[in-house]
Amino acid sequence: MSARLRTAGRKPSPRKREEAAGKSGARARLSITGDIQVYFRAVFGPARDPILLFALGKDLLPSAIVEANGAAARFLGRSRRELLNLPPLELLGPDREKRSREIRDLLSKKGSAVFVDRVVGPDRTEREVEVSLTLIEIDGRPFALSTRRDLTEQRRTEQAVQESERTFLALAEQSPAMIFINQGGKVVYANPPCVNQMGYSRGDFYSDGFDFMNLIDPDSHRVIRDAFRRHREGEEVQPIEYALRTKSGERREAIISTRLIDFRGGKAILGVITDITERKRAEAEIENYRRNLERLVEERTAELAASEKKFRAVVDSSAIGISMISPEMKILMLNAQMRRWFPAIDTDAAPLCYRAFNRPPREAPCSYCPTILTLRDGQVHEAVTETPAGDTVVNYRIISSPITDAGGKVVAAIEMVDEITSRRRTEEELERYRRRLEDLVRERTDELRRSEEIFRIAAQSSSDLIYNWDIPGGRLEWLGNIARA
Repeated sequence: MSARLRTAGRKPSPRKREEAAGKSGARARLSITGDIQVYFRAVFGPARDPILLFALGKDLLPSAIVEANGAAARFLGRSRRELLNLPPLELLGPDREKRSREIRDLLSKKGSAVFVDRVVGPDRTEREVEVSLTLIEIDGRPFALSTRRDLTEQRRTEQAVQESERTFLALAEQSPAMIFINQGGKVVYANPPCVNQMGYSRGDFYSDGFDFMNLIDPDSHRVIRDAFRRHREGEEVQPIEYALRTKSGERREAIISTRLIDFRGGKAILGVITDITERKRAEAEIENYRRNLERLVEERTAELAASEKKFRAVVDSSAIGISMISPEMKILMLNAQMRRWFPAIDTDAAPLCYRAFNRPPREAPCSYCPTILTLRDGQVHEAVTETPAGDTVVNYRIISSPITDAGGKVVAAIEMVDEITSRRRTEEELERYRRRLEDLVRERTDELRRSEEIFRIAAQSSSDLIYNWDIPGGRLEWLGNIARA
């Protein structure tokens, strides 16, 4: 396709064309031959960005607008005909003379010019616009192909992002949880609890030589590396329970929740760490006391009814939710706390737990359910749930323990349910429960001591009658008769 530029009327000589283009104050009335006009409209007409074609004078200053696409007309609030009759300098913002000299110098030295200008839009509001011009040649004449991009919304977005970051950092500084931001494998933000609980200063965290994996206990390296790899691949990762290692070498149990965020122009990983060391210790105490309780129940079968009554009193007064689930996944018992959380459940009807605990009801057991595992293998299992409750999701930590008969068969499971936000109340209740168990053990210990004393007295008073008796455990009534004899 041949490109020819001509002035209106008879085609002048090259020298006269050059003189006409360079005349001060005179504006060349330029047109484009049909094939070039068709080419411009075919290539740039459908474009969404505003595009204009300027004729340049001898001094490389725009002397006329010779073509404009529809997007340019809409962007500038003028018709195409109005634009073709508009002096190019009218499109510039304040200080047009200085700006035009900058354009001339850039086109002369680099062949292109890019600058940000402030102009008044069709709606009479001031807008920030990025203008680019590229020097081209058509039939030996200089032209500039120009595009425009409104930066107003972009600037607003950038300001909103900056304000959001400031708000986030202000909240993170006050949070009791450890909060950090990892960008490109480097810690770029750590809040005060990170400093206080991990023993590193912010200078340590932010230094180029700091290895983030120094914060992770070696036992948890693999799971954390895998989570970060999945984040780098664009995946979201569920909360992870893992172990930290402080600067002093202390191991701390924690749960980390992470998500991908945009931070200061790039992708980053936001992490929120909850220290659960004390809760894990409390859970270990629960397990220890559970075993002790089973032993005591076996030894004190005659006191089962009274023990059960005391147990129910403890359960109902506990801030921990406790439920009993059958092997068929039916709800057999709920304590007061569980009834407060799930007031619509009627235990007399023995509803299926995966339908009753979820709103809307599920049609099959939950994929993360620890109770199914306990009923299968008789072991203690634990999980954090995502329980739908209408328009929201509630997270519960469930510790599932087996209930067995005398033959060791699992006949039910006890669920100890803790809403994570109420951890402190749970720990206080556990302490009261521990003291009750200690009182029970102390009472039983006193009974054993009294029994031993009765046996000793009876043995001394009956030494001439008793020589080598094998005394079965629990024969205290018979020994009492011997003593009275």
